[in-house]
Amino acid sequence: QILGMVINDILLVPIWGIFFARFPSVNGWEYLDTMQVLIISTASFSIVHILASGLNKLSETITKGDLDYYLAFPQDVLWHSVVMGINLSAIGDLIFSIILIVLYIPFTFANLGLLAVAITCSSAILFATLLIYHTVTFYVGKFEEAAAQGQEAILSTSMYPQTAFNGLLKILIMTVIPAFFIDTIPQRLLSSFSWSDLCILLSISIGLNIIAVLFFRLVLKRYESGNMFQVRV
Repeated sequence: QILGMVINDILLVPIWGIFFARFPSVNGWEYLDTMQVLIISTASFSIVHILASGLNKLSETITKGDLDYYLAFPQDVLWHSVVMGINLSAIGDLIFSIILIVLYIPFTFANLGLLAVAITCSSAILFATLLIYHTVTFYVGKFEEAAAQGQEAILSTSMYPQTAFNGLLKILIMTVIPAFFIDTIPQRLLSSFSWSDLCILLSISIGLNIIAVLFFRLVLKRYESGNMFQVRV
């Protein structure tokens, strides 16, 4: 799984190389910009799915009533339920992002510091967004497929020049599918740093996580699973 994911990711590099060889700039967006977005998107995706691999199955856990298992323990239900197991393919994404960092990020303390901030904030926003998606399951029941499609939409938008999004699609990637804050602004920290972008990114990453966690804890109180309570040993 790890090797397969690395190979799958690496194939994106020559594809975009060929595209930008033919079209050097898309509304000011160039090949290096795409590589920087790939670094941030794959790194943040891998970090979230390595450190919180259970998040991907949270909707299923809620739907099946398996959340009762975590309620039987004194640990925090949210963190106990998402920090379970490991996603091997995510390790492949992490390796790929490291390869791209070596190839496309100049090795200076300033660049590496900005990259660390960009990836950390991107990971935090991605985590909060996915948590909100999965928490909706408490209200509507089976929501696994919709949550998965939301994640795929975020990943898909990172594969295209960010300047290509306009109109309604631009509004979507700034709200329901916040790829603008997960990919675009973190990339701008690397390509053209500004304090305003940094402040926006920090504010969104902190604020959205507070909202996501409070939302989960609020609806957790409404959680009812009938006779599905179970304790595993």
